[in-house]
Amino acid sequence: MTDKTDSKSVWWNQFWHNSKAIRYAKKNNSYNDVNNILRRLTTKDSNCVELGSGSGTYAVELNAMGRKCLATDLSEAALSLIKVKGKHLYNIDVPTMNVDMFNMPFKDNTFDLIFTDGVIEHLDIQRALEEMHKKLKPGGWLVTKVPSGNLLYRLVYYTASKIKDRPFEAWYSPEEWVVFAKKVGLKNVRLEKCGGILFGINKKLFGKTKLNKYIPNIGRIHYIFYGQK
Repeated sequence: MTDKTDSKSVWWNQFWHNSKAIRYAKKNNSYNDVNNILRRLTTKDSNCVELGSGSGTYAVELNAMGRKCLATDLSEAALSLIKVKGKHLYNIDVPTMNVDMFNMPFKDNTFDLIFTDGVIEHLDIQRALEEMHKKLKPGGWLVTKVPSGNLLYRLVYYTASKIKDRPFEAWYSPEEWVVFAKKVGLKNVRLEKCGGILFGINKKLFGKTKLNKYIPNIGRIHYIFYGQK
């Protein structure tokens, strides 16, 4: 990893070691539209991994769906939170591993699905996609959730975030994200908007409740793009 990437790893490790980060283990701010995409692209026999999983938002959900999903991160504190979250929300044991995306201890052509959420925009995007592509089985899916960088997202990013000295993240248009994906050889590439802001705020405040299904997906502030090897 480069020095630039190392500094980001240090920042995230400090973030997950913060005592306030335990709140991420009590609720899971996953979006239904993202969960539906992951469910559609996998089966119970799929071998899945979430890279740079932080508190394991979607690795937890995939395991709760009955999928086999390994949660990976560079921070041991984050991996500990994933274990707590899985037990607290669904009484499941989520498998975890300390993994560097640019030095993965997996054989090529290993996974049916590789997923990242809020990761590659902080890194060398093309290199990150290339490394993930190597680990996909032929026919497997690479699914990546990134910030849209639209006006509403920027408003949230600059005014609502209490995180100081946050690592830089790259914002690109849908067309540019698709170019990144196709450049590594992904086929059948699709990009969709996801993450309604009202839904996200409600889940952060109250977690998983019956009211969530009645909240409209207003203000999509993320993109999710995916393609097949």
